[in-house]
Amino acid sequence: MAAININVGSAANANDGDTLRAAFQATRQMFHEIYGISTTYSDSLNLSTGTPTFAESVQDIVGAMFTSNSVSNITSTYTDNGTGAGKIDLSVAADITDINTAANSGLDGGVDSGDATLTLDMNNLAAAAVDVSADSIAIIDANDSNGTRKESIADLATAMAGTGLSASNGQLTASGSSYTVANQGNNRVVTSVDSTNGNAEANLTFTGSALGVTGTVTSSGNLIAAGDGSASGVTLKDGEIEIRRTTGGSDPAQIKFYCETNNQHAQTLKAQPHSAASSAVLTLPTLTGTLIGTGDSDTVTHSMIEGRYTAKTSSSATGNQNLDCSAATTFLLTGNIATATLTLQNLKLGQVVDIVMSGTLSSADITLATNFTSATIRKVGSASLDTSTTNVIQVVCIDDDDSAALVHYSINTFATQVKP
Repeated sequence: MAAININVGSAANANDGDTLRAAFQATRQMFHEIYGISTTYSDSLNLSTGTPTFAESVQDIVGAMFTSNSVSNITSTYTDNGTGAGKIDLSVAADITDINTAANSGLDGGVDSGDATLTLDMNNLAAAAVDVSADSIAIIDANDSNGTRKESIADLATAMAGTGLSASNGQLTASGSSYTVANQGNNRVVTSVDSTNGNAEANLTFTGSALGVTGTVTSSGNLIAAGDGSASGVTLKDGEIEIRRTTGGSDPAQIKFYCETNNQHAQTLKAQPHSAASSAVLTLPTLTGTLIGTGDSDTVTHSMIEGRYTAKTSSSATGNQNLDCSAATTFLLTGNIATATLTLQNLKLGQVVDIVMSGTLSSADITLATNFTSATIRKVGSASLDTSTTNVIQVVCIDDDDSAALVHYSINTFATQVKP
């Protein structure tokens, strides 16, 4: 509402102010505005006979603004700046006890005293599908006085991209060496996605802090634990375990088997020392039983003794032959020996070997040999090969030192006779 100034003159009865009619016209017009009566003011309007149009009054408008929210103690102040053009100031002396918010906005709050507060409850927000090409999120802009600003999801993804991580249309993609990680039972499985064959990854290094074990899984699928798999450590391969000692150690590699009660006892399977130069292969027995060591007093049955002391092999070959003494103790030769060298291989100290020749010997010319680097072969007795009948050569290994072996043999014919 605009105030209408009434000129009251410079002094009483000075006749230099508004006429009485003009003053009351202005007064009536301002009352009409206050009480909601709409009219047009002019000198020709007959206010006593004019038909007014009623609307909301100023006081009704002000009252309607606050009664819906239960606000009381409203006061008004009229201020006149000396020219007659005054203004009304409304003052509210009350607490806001309720804030009506839109549905799904998550806003709640109020004032018991002091400053008003608003609380955002995320659980009250309506769910929505994310559109990375159009949606935005709110951020605190540290470069703009920590003001609250919005940022599109697509731009945020671009800002997060860097080495090995690229963004396109709001989606992040890892580049370079990429892996997928999945749980299978109690195991964590890491699979390469760099190559269709799944073997393009470099060695995978792991640390087991709970067990105190570190190691590497190689691209060929081998597991190397607690070492490099070359000079030290334990390597697990497909169907094979390799144990290596660090060079300079005092003991060769070994495996310890602990008992079932508080690990109080351990039996150790240990390799031969370097000085033995052994690359022997030990094959487990076929049947169930207990292995016997040199310190045991258990009996050994005939079936447990190795072939070098119990087995017999037969051959009908002609000419030179190798007789493997680690596989048999008796060799039956039924063929035409002719001119031949019989080489006794893998003899052991104290071993006795029988060579029975029942084949054609009419033109036989036999020489004995061994596969030792250096060996002396001695004949015992004066009998020689009898090419007209069956003969037996009995060999005894006196010394199996590879560089100075000693072998004795004797030869004789068969005769059916029980009296020595």
